[in-house]
Amino acid sequence: MLNDVEPLFKERATPFHNTVISISDAFKFLKREHNIQGRINDLADVFKKLGCERVGEVKHKRTGKHPVYWIIRNYDFFCDKTMSVLLLH
Repeated sequence: MLNDVEPLFKERATPFHNTVISISDAFKFLKREHNIQGRINDLADVFKKLGCERVGEVKHKRTGKHPVYWIIRNYDFFCDKTMSVLLLH
């Protein structure tokens, strides 16, 4: 999976154009648009290898869902931010 995701990550293609992304949304997009095979845990391993940092589960007030967010780049900028501020970016 790393060989499929890394070029998209480096060129900042969708869904990697955002700084903070939901891993489940990224996984669904990659599976649908790029026909990438594997599990969501495999994508998490790829994110770790690419140097991304896991933010964790965040409750979405309107939908009640708990997506898991990852910081793709600009870690230093987000290190002292709260979850709500982080997700606005």
